[in-house]
Amino acid sequence: MAARGGAGAAGARAAEDGSRHRAGSSVGVAARWAPPRFARGGVTRLTRTREAGEFNPWKMGDFTAEFIDGMLKAIVGIEFEIARMKGKAVNADPILNTESLGAFFWPYVKHTAKTV
Repeated sequence: MAARGGAGAAGARAAEDGSRHRAGSSVGVAARWAPPRFARGGVTRLTRTREAGEFNPWKMGDFTAEFIDGMLKAIVGIEFEIARMKGKAVNADPILNTESLGAFFWPYVKHTAKTV
């Protein structure tokens, strides 16, 4: 993983070491993962959640261990630990503000939005 600004190979090596990167208004630690255990856990969780509502869902147990192991070798996981984020939402229309912030923030926005 290259650091901000396209640092190339040096940035990729630093990211593998879990070094800190600054990008815009956020600071965090980036780590590149490739252990099969990490990939296996991620794929297992994804198939459970994403395949559950399908007409003909599949699970990892439907395939041979050799096939799954071969597929997992092609996966590279990336984990980000975000230490700080900073930002603001600006819009003069409180209705658009609530729609853009989404239902998760609605209780807070509903009480703080002011009509113009």
